[in-house]
Amino acid sequence: MSPSSIQLQGITIAAVNVEAMVHFYNHVFDAGLEPFAAFGTTLYQGQLAGLRLVFCPNDFLGIQAEKNRQQLTFSAPDVEAIIKAAVDACGRQVGELSQSAGQKVGSIADPDGNTIELVEGLFNKGVPRERAHHSLP
Repeated sequence: MSPSSIQLQGITIAAVNVEAMVHFYNHVFDAGLEPFAAFGTTLYQGQLAGLRLVFCPNDFLGIQAEKNRQQLTFSAPDVEAIIKAAVDACGRQVGELSQSAGQKVGSIADPDGNTIELVEGLFNKGVPRERAHHSLP
């Protein structure tokens, strides 16, 4: 088996404020998160950028992370519109927008504080981007 045959199929996120997270991801990313019962609790499942997305209550998993340990990066047709949608859905903008080499880069945080990088421009057209800005706080 070669590494190129491995494909990411889904993401499970342990959420502290599950309801706020569901609202945020449905509003900003049109994730279509819907509740379902499993393991004696309520989970939420939807889609994010073509991947299965599941939210699980943090207290159910007993995770003790103080900050996110991953950062998602999305190519986006309109970074500023996504930032506005994030703020409107109880998220926040992280840092300022930067522009370099034909691309615009911005970052948002979801209600639990997980950062998400947004890239508009050359990255969307399959051209590798230079890391002109890195948004982790």
